[in-house]
Amino acid sequence: DVRAALRLHQEALTILDWNKCNALLFDFVEKSKQHAIDMASTLRKMGNALREMNDFVGAAEVYKECLDTFLEGLIEGGGALKRKLLECEYKKDPDGHRAVLDSVDPRTIGRVLCLHPEFR
Repeated sequence: DVRAALRLHQEALTILDWNKCNALLFDFVEKSKQHAIDMASTLRKMGNALREMNDFVGAAEVYKECLDTFLEGLIEGGGALKRKLLECEYKKDPDGHRAVLDSVDPRTIGRVLCLHPEFR
């Protein structure tokens, strides 16, 4: 059942987020990055489930969060990048959002994401 799978993924996401925050609290940066990658993988599965349930808007939102979380785990300074993007989103500042994204080399991000098996 897709709804049950979605609920289990949401529970897993909560646990992974907790683990990521604890790792950051104790300055285990690499462990935190791995938790971010695991969270992104879970978000991708959630997006797939929402898409299968014909919730295309919900799926798009989850896929966006998935991409942000992958970046947090995979690129140098990804956590700071994600915080800046979230701040722009909170302030409803599309120009700031574009400026943050323009400050990052898209080829590097694309290469990192394409080489990671969970993102393909």
